[in-house]
Amino acid sequence: MYKKLTLMIIIVFCMAVVQTAAAAGNHTALLGVNDHVSDIQPELIEGSYYMPVRDLAAVLSVQVAGTPDDIALTDANYTSITLKPPAGIMIKTDGSAIEIKLPVQSGKTLVPVALIAREFGYLVTYQAESRLLRLINAPGVQTDDIFVQQNQDAVVKNKEKNDRLDQEIEAERKIKAEEARKEKLKKEQEQKGQKGRKGQEQKDKPAKQPVYLSFDDGPTAHTDQLLDILNKYEAKATFFMLGNHIDTYSTSVKRLVQEGHQPALHGMTHIKSKFYLSPAAALQEMDADNEHLYRAAKVKSKLIRPPYGSKPYLVQSYRDKLISHGYHLWDWNVDSEDWKYKSNSKAVYNRVMNQVHALHKKGIKPIILFHDQAETLKVLPSVLAELKREGYSFELITPEMTPVNFWHDVR
Repeated sequence: MYKKLTLMIIIVFCMAVVQTAAAAGNHTALLGVNDHVSDIQPELIEGSYYMPVRDLAAVLSVQVAGTPDDIALTDANYTSITLKPPAGIMIKTDGSAIEIKLPVQSGKTLVPVALIAREFGYLVTYQAESRLLRLINAPGVQTDDIFVQQNQDAVVKNKEKNDRLDQEIEAERKIKAEEARKEKLKKEQEQKGQKGRKGQEQKDKPAKQPVYLSFDDGPTAHTDQLLDILNKYEAKATFFMLGNHIDTYSTSVKRLVQEGHQPALHGMTHIKSKFYLSPAAALQEMDADNEHLYRAAKVKSKLIRPPYGSKPYLVQSYRDKLISHGYHLWDWNVDSEDWKYKSNSKAVYNRVMNQVHALHKKGIKPIILFHDQAETLKVLPSVLAELKREGYSFELITPEMTPVNFWHDVR
């Protein structure tokens, strides 16, 4: 049982990105060490539980040495790791290095509890319903269910604390939503007045066709910044997301759904040999992706885009399998190649605008492929600003639309 739970914990805890918490504070977990409850409660920051490094060291019975920029942790068995907060790196006992988020708050370096505990041989389990994070390195310990029963008072107290936080966050959200509504109404009234003053020439100007923005391979640590840019230019987009990433960045997934963007599916692994192993394997990945989406945002999607696009690998038998289960296949007709040019924003910008204009002349609606990555954030504002200036409207791909894909399969 613990091995299965540990695999789930790896996904949730090892890839999370630490960002500034809401003004109301952070959710907390009840921390159990073997059969004991710790006085310290880790805080949930963007999907991962964190606590000050010295507090965690005390819990794990490891020694702390070094400087704030170079922290060494060592246990009695001489297992040792080094944390370098400025560089965002952890050096393991075997000398290998991995990237890790190590924020500093109030002069204290925060570290991800599960990741560090596992380095020192602890088994990590987590019960979402009771918010119990447990670190185990001793034989014969209680099961999680028994542990929760015997520490019910602490579980209830922590639940009440998190419930109060949820209420504060919801109240803050409602206040911001009302402010946004009033600001939107004000802008609409101003725009209405400006429209009334425009001349006949502007009135007769032909409307441009819609453009469909789509982003693959997310969500990522950059999704919230991407959503900020889209909001700035009043643009909506369709996100073809990977199930494993959805678990890590579930907060961003909830946000994009709440803000009116379209969630869609991109599979689980993005590994060609696994996804295209068989029609059944492709279906299994999309179904699993859908379940991860539902757990994160309580919605499902019928829109799919397989890894690397549908051609040449998604042949008839694969499409029949997926479409027979209600999925709709979408590719693109404008390739930004942001994955290829990365820092060359000018090349990405020119590719997008040239292809959009060419399709417009033919009366074809542009479906633009971007990727949810840091480099795309640099070029996206200029693309959106120009498309908006030219009068394009940013629309969502929906299940009711006729699919556009490389096979011309309109089912």
